[in-house]
Amino acid sequence: MTTKPEAVRELQQYLRFIERYQGEKSPLVPTGQMDEDTRRAVRQFQERYQLPVTGEIDLETWERVLQEYHRILAAIQDPVPLALFPAPDFLLHKGASGELTKMVQLVLRALTQTFCDLPSLSATGVFDEDTEKVVQAIQERIGVSPTGRIDMETWNGIAHLYNFVTRSRFACPGWGIPSN
Repeated sequence: MTTKPEAVRELQQYLRFIERYQGEKSPLVPTGQMDEDTRRAVRQFQERYQLPVTGEIDLETWERVLQEYHRILAAIQDPVPLALFPAPDFLLHKGASGELTKMVQLVLRALTQTFCDLPSLSATGVFDEDTEKVVQAIQERIGVSPTGRIDMETWNGIAHLYNFVTRSRFACPGWGIPSN
């Protein structure tokens, strides 16, 4: 493999990222030079990932470094949010039906399983009286006029509650979400 300073620096940056993720107290400092610290980091990486331990960068080691870097990067990034609410002026209300209504009901149902003061709800795909009651109860909780309709303000409140619940210790065991 090449020992051009740009390529070595790139390798060092990947190794440093991996070492920091793994809790290394003194991660590699990118210098662009294939020095003894870099060879040590390469040897440690090769040993950890069961590659031939040479301290040199061959194609197999380079590909494994990249693979591990991308695996870690994917593991630590937040998931891409789902833009469920179609438009700022959209209004979801009693009588609506379809996949969007069902998806919203699933979010609402998750909240009803966490907050005991919310009535229970089934995800039927039809915005019925039960859905309206849950929406009104959530609107009261978030300080919005309890119309029973979901506008953008209500949706944002629902989304904030849902995100809080799913990303905190508040999660219910039945959701399949770790509750720490």
